[in-house]
Amino acid sequence: MENPFESIIERLDRIEKLLVSLVPTEAAMTNAHFNKEILTLKELCSYLELSASHVYKLTSQNEIPFTKRSKRIYFVKKDIDDWLKKYRQTTKDEIETMAANYTIRNPLKW
Repeated sequence: MENPFESIIERLDRIEKLLVSLVPTEAAMTNAHFNKEILTLKELCSYLELSASHVYKLTSQNEIPFTKRSKRIYFVKKDIDDWLKKYRQTTKDEIETMAANYTIRNPLKW
């Protein structure tokens, strides 16, 4: 005779697996905005790993590119990526190369 509890446990396991497959994981939800062209505030905060208040501060000071429609703000992902690239820090090797090129082009005149 089959144990009824084993049958219940098996059915619960199947139901749990189905539910897990239906509910998007946090990673899937986080990666969903990487493929979008236009981001909401919440998606941008997740993408940049910034707080909403910091993003609001950046928009109020016009430091970050954004679009406003009614009372909502949106961000074009390409503009945000370009904005991030604009603040790229040069490496030590790049600075040394730039300095060497400058001294070659502008020799000291005695």
